[in-house]
Amino acid sequence: MRRTLQVLNGLGPQESISVYEFPYDHPYFGQIFLAELLSLTGYPQSLRPSLDNTEKSIPMLYEIPRLVMGILAVIDTLLLFKIADIRYGRRVAFISSTLFAVMPVTWFLRMILLENIMLPFLLSSVLLLVYISNSKSSYPNTGIHNRKQRNLIIVLISGILFGLACFTKESAVTLMPLLIYLAFTGSPFDHSRFNRARTVAIWLIPVIIISLIWPIYALAVNQFDNLITGVLYQAGRDEKGMQMALSSLFEIDPVFVILSGAAIILNIIDIIVFKRKDLLLIFWCLPYFLFLLFVGGAVKYFHFIILLPVLSIYIAILIIFISKSFRLRKLTVNPFVVVGVVAFVGLISTTAMISSNLTSVFFEMYSSIVHTLPTKDDSQNIVTLVGKHYAREFYWIPKYVFGQDVEFVVVDPILFPKDALKTEKVLLLLDKSVVTQIKDKEKQDDYIERLGVLYRNSTLKNRFNENWTQSYLASIYPYSSFDSLLGKIGRLDIRSNY
Repeated sequence: MRRTLQVLNGLGPQESISVYEFPYDHPYFGQIFLAELLSLTGYPQSLRPSLDNTEKSIPMLYEIPRLVMGILAVIDTLLLFKIADIRYGRRVAFISSTLFAVMPVTWFLRMILLENIMLPFLLSSVLLLVYISNSKSSYPNTGIHNRKQRNLIIVLISGILFGLACFTKESAVTLMPLLIYLAFTGSPFDHSRFNRARTVAIWLIPVIIISLIWPIYALAVNQFDNLITGVLYQAGRDEKGMQMALSSLFEIDPVFVILSGAAIILNIIDIIVFKRKDLLLIFWCLPYFLFLLFVGGAVKYFHFIILLPVLSIYIAILIIFISKSFRLRKLTVNPFVVVGVVAFVGLISTTAMISSNLTSVFFEMYSSIVHTLPTKDDSQNIVTLVGKHYAREFYWIPKYVFGQDVEFVVVDPILFPKDALKTEKVLLLLDKSVVTQIKDKEKQDDYIERLGVLYRNSTLKNRFNENWTQSYLASIYPYSSFDSLLGKIGRLDIRSNY
């Protein structure tokens, strides 16, 4: 949202190094696309945000982008239905789209994430290639020549959509083997290897051109070294690994994770034992999983959003396979009854999560921070916010909506400035772990010592404690997953030296 508001304010999609230490961490299309959608509603001016009523203004500033994410999630579900319908039939399509719509693991499709912006473009690209590679597709009787021309146009559009997905987040490039596989299998009416290779080449042209916009721009403004630094920083972040991300996914939705594992095993058995050539799951999951494992840097649970559609499809195939296996033993098990039970459990869990008040304390924090900052009419109003990486979330509304002149410095052993801060006024956003480090005088890094000076010269303005759930629900599913799903700041102290 920070970069989206920067675009809406006419400052362009590329952040400067003064705003964020690694401004070239991701390409631009995500913030451009979201800014264009929000501009259609007149956001944020149409909401009439006011410093006198931040308790209502700040939640509304989040509601509209989340509504956009919800609409994109509905589009994702429809695209998934069509992909499954064309490739595997109506029953698989219905079951997979139902699971995709109601299971708790898909709840974070409503979050404002680059993965959620990228997914409709990725699924649209896959759908177009699945459409032309399906031997059962009904083609109008327009002749072979016209049919090939139409297919090449579809391939070209698919390449444009995938290029936009890569221009949203660079990790989409790991899905290129899947799209090349689908493009090469091509139309069932074209058996020539040369023509299939030409189809792949046509698909690659827009992908390469659109993907190169980002590095070419960096070269043009003489900031290619910043791009390399940003990409390496993303790949080198070692905050949480694959094991922690998978553990979080299991906490969020154990049913979906277990069924996904069973579906993957079934697909591998199909390929190895029964020699079936259904490689969609392998090409979709394996390259991306290997990317997250070896290159992905700080792997979070939401990085698996890209895999949720194909896993939903193969869970549907698994459910139908189980129902057929029971039928062979003269036991009647309707697959729709099975998916109904699974979907009911998922829907109850998702409803319980949605009905929980998870954001009230966050918005109270935000409102307190905004009121602690000087107004834009103050001639000495420049303030530096100091906090961990997550505290950057409290930057964009004061800066771009209320016009309060703020900068941000991250509490980090490498990134925390060695010299004095550029502004006299400082607002500290410190959680309990940082305060504990400051008060522990036996083992202190240099940056903690410098932070301690700011801490001792400041006064406490407010203190908040997060409470995702009531204490008696904290160990009950699905409430037990909130810490993994949302992250937990715990106690947050707001302190200032003015």
